[in-house]
Amino acid sequence: MTWIETLLKQTEEVESPERFVFWTGLACIAAALRKNVWLDQQIYKLYPNIYVFNTGPSGVRKGVPAAIAARLLTKSNCTRVISGRNSIQAVLRDLGRAYTIEGGGVIHEAQGILLTGELSSFLVEDTAVFKILIDLYDSCYHEGEFKYSLKSATDTLKEPCFSMLASTNEPLFAEAVPQFAHTGGFLARTFVVNETKRRCINDLMDPLLVQLDIDGLASYLVDVNKLRGRVKLNNAAKKLYKDWYKTLSTKKIEDKTGTTERIHDQALKVAMLLAVSDNLSMVIKEDHMQKALDVARACLHDVRRLVLGQGTTPIAKQTAVVLGMILKREDYQMTRQKLLQRGWGEFDAYELDRIVETLVQADAITISKVGRDTMYKMTQSAVDEFVRCKEEVTT
Repeated sequence: MTWIETLLKQTEEVESPERFVFWTGLACIAAALRKNVWLDQQIYKLYPNIYVFNTGPSGVRKGVPAAIAARLLTKSNCTRVISGRNSIQAVLRDLGRAYTIEGGGVIHEAQGILLTGELSSFLVEDTAVFKILIDLYDSCYHEGEFKYSLKSATDTLKEPCFSMLASTNEPLFAEAVPQFAHTGGFLARTFVVNETKRRCINDLMDPLLVQLDIDGLASYLVDVNKLRGRVKLNNAAKKLYKDWYKTLSTKKIEDKTGTTERIHDQALKVAMLLAVSDNLSMVIKEDHMQKALDVARACLHDVRRLVLGQGTTPIAKQTAVVLGMILKREDYQMTRQKLLQRGWGEFDAYELDRIVETLVQADAITISKVGRDTMYKMTQSAVDEFVRCKEEVTT
């Protein structure tokens, strides 16, 4: 069981949605790695820092994962944690100062994570905040020092590498991320995770059956912080990524946020974090890469739902897209992986699951296993119905 799987198992009685906890785990690993590992992208090094927004309606328990992250990172004592109500100037000032960790030791580098359970009240209003957050996100690509000038002073950040985990409810999303920040590159660098239902209902009056092992989970983050060097992809992972990238590059997807233009690097960052979660591995395997692509797709759709209003699209339209893809095949069958690759921008893994469930209940498709993949095949009755409808239209 990977570290993130352990975290998910130990929080399964917590009401916060599973995806919120999953992305919280990734943010914790990113914060612990800091700038110690990278992926060689030939003309630049890709570091694993990430920005994550957990979003949803009030009462969906968005703040709990951020509180868990604060406990884990404080206990592991391997990076600086910035929280509370801050101005962006204060954040820069803190990053520019040496940070003394509990029990001895000093972090001289401008590396750490910004944590908040409610984004709209975290950063004091400043029209320049999102431009500065973009610069902070990209500052890890500046070797040595990165200087940032404000009206009051110039802050020098040494070996910067900055991550963020924040949350906000849907009504406050527009306030937390105003319109001008939608297309300026900020959201393109941010994994937006949108959930509307709690994972479970638990009044917490009784002890949890599985306790959250803060000491054990934090101990793993200490080991994560000790990793150094280049992360690599094995051949299977590299082929999967190259095939996906080729497909992505030939598609025209309407996305004013710019997320699809940066999703390739974002997915690689997640793959790095998943590999490290898997027994401190420095090698990205095929399953790490596939999971990274799946969760990146889901976040792309969440951005569109929140910002572009794409969430109102009826599932009937997406179902028609899936059926159309399968019907184009001579044998009327298609693997799950191929559907997700071809359906990029139309539906994500979670939506495909809902579509498949509906089609199975309608006796339109059958499901079978093909190696490690899943095969979806149209039933003969569904094919006959399609042919009949097509003949009626053409006559």
